[in-house]
Amino acid sequence: MGVLLYLMIYGVYPFEGENDKEIIRKIKKEEPKYPSNVEISLNCKLLIQGMLEKNQHCRIDLSDPLFDKWYKGEE
Repeated sequence: MGVLLYLMIYGVYPFEGENDKEIIRKIKKEEPKYPSNVEISLNCKLLIQGMLEKNQHCRIDLSDPLFDKWYKGEE
């Protein structure tokens, strides 16, 4: 879900590479970059960061209160 939200907001994937192996390495080792030319709310950025969290036990899902705040447009 985080990848899809990132793609909808920024128009590019959070992890890109020349091949699948490179993309998988970036997913495991690198943090996504958040382009400064797209203005988003703090809640939206926190939601994307939480959905792209590498530790699956800490990852935000659709039941998280932060998702609800973002969805309702609360800052």
